[in-house]
Amino acid sequence: GRIGAQRPAIEFPRQLRGISGGLGSHEVELRSFAAGPVALPWHRVLVAPVTMAQVFATPLDGLLGADVLSDFDIDLDLAHHELKFYGKQTCPTAAPDWMQPYISLSTGLSRGEHLFFTVQLDGRPLTAFIDTGAQVTTISTAAARATGVTESVLFSDRPVTTQGIAAGPLSARLHRFAKLNVGPLVIANPEILVADVKVSEADMVLGIDFLLQRRLWLSYASRRVFLPNR
Repeated sequence: GRIGAQRPAIEFPRQLRGISGGLGSHEVELRSFAAGPVALPWHRVLVAPVTMAQVFATPLDGLLGADVLSDFDIDLDLAHHELKFYGKQTCPTAAPDWMQPYISLSTGLSRGEHLFFTVQLDGRPLTAFIDTGAQVTTISTAAARATGVTESVLFSDRPVTTQGIAAGPLSARLHRFAKLNVGPLVIANPEILVADVKVSEADMVLGIDFLLQRRLWLSYASRRVFLPNR
């Protein structure tokens, strides 16, 4: 369904933060806000000249953040162009409405309202969160070096210029690691951007490239992330 919003009633100056920096924005209080037939209870959105990740052929107009999504359980299936809203589950027995087997990841909730969890990259434990605003999975330069990637190795990797939702282009290197473990899920030979990202909450951001390959269930209230067991 489409996201619908009526014109703003009040505006407030704010600062928008992204992995590549920050920029000025305005917080706008809407008179109504809905995703298809689902009324969204959060009526304040940030308006800024952000750069949106190119996911599908249709350009994106905005991002739904955790301030909105945390009022629901979210079934996100980008490969099939589906986003489903469920009543939020708060109990430890929370589970996705799926028929297939799944993986359950216990998470923390950061100050930026990201669900973060531990992954292993080339045997090194790192903290990661999922960000639909990031087009490519990205790791900080410091975390990459902690896994054993030296400066000379990075220099030989392919240079890439990436764009976060805030601030300007960010120089990066595309490095092929040996193995990424997300719970029991094993991703062999992942290509991950290594950049000086400005994320204090995690070492790694799992982006659209990760989401396009697998379905995802986000349960903010029970602090769980569910993935298909495949």
